[in-house]
Amino acid sequence: MAATFMPIDAARTEVYVRWYHRVPRPLHPLVNLWGQLSQYLVFNDDLPIVSSQQPTNVDDADNDKLVPSDGGLVAYRRLRRSHQEELRASHQQMRRAP
Repeated sequence: MAATFMPIDAARTEVYVRWYHRVPRPLHPLVNLWGQLSQYLVFNDDLPIVSSQQPTNVDDADNDKLVPSDGGLVAYRRLRRSHQEELRASHQQMRRAP
């Protein structure tokens, strides 16, 4: 199982989960059901801790020690920074317009 936590905004994060298994095809529904149940139990067990934590700005991640498998996170941060710069530029142009 692989889980990725992707920030949506300053206060919300979405969890994307991918379940990998090598079982015969007739057993896939059973294994998928088991995976969904275990994810439900784990996430509900962690919910009080996660909901009590204050969100942080993903742009203030200068102290992160990233490894090669964090390539997706690096790409997301670059894309997010690019979109934020474009948004700021368009807001400035709108303010200048009569």
